[in-house]
Amino acid sequence: MKITSRAEAKEAGLPRYFTGKPCGKGHVTERFLSGGVCCECNRDRNRNSGRKENMTPEAYARYKERVNLHDHKRQAQKLGGGGELSPRIKRTLYEAQKGQCVYCRISLDDVTPHLDHIMPLALGGSNTDDNVQLLCATCNTRKGSAHPAEYEARIGRVRQNTGKGAP
Repeated sequence: MKITSRAEAKEAGLPRYFTGKPCGKGHVTERFLSGGVCCECNRDRNRNSGRKENMTPEAYARYKERVNLHDHKRQAQKLGGGGELSPRIKRTLYEAQKGQCVYCRISLDDVTPHLDHIMPLALGGSNTDDNVQLLCATCNTRKGSAHPAEYEARIGRVRQNTGKGAP
């Protein structure tokens, strides 16, 4: 590999250059012209960033929660539902529902709880704390975007409205 300065590479229109000197981590490889970053360091960073294996279980859970809330907000905006959920809404609902699915009463400790809009966004519901509940995956899939009264009649259950989606 030919030793080239950054200025020479820029003048020649090259995307990378090689100094022959090690980077801060000791890699002796090409560097990107755009930021002077070592290509090997860049590969390492891309290989390791945002991967579940590189996060503690708590950090990964927080990451998944942020992604979930962001997805709900984006879906609400797309459907015109508006509103925004509290950052700790899942914990609040879990406590209010005593750790159980609203419909089948299965323990949410045994499954991954789904955040469900009581009045679906597709039917004009809002993306607010008082319009969500925690369901098991099975109940959430079965309910889909059905009206709550319609779904409850289908499964033979009548909701006792105690607020915040709690049973």
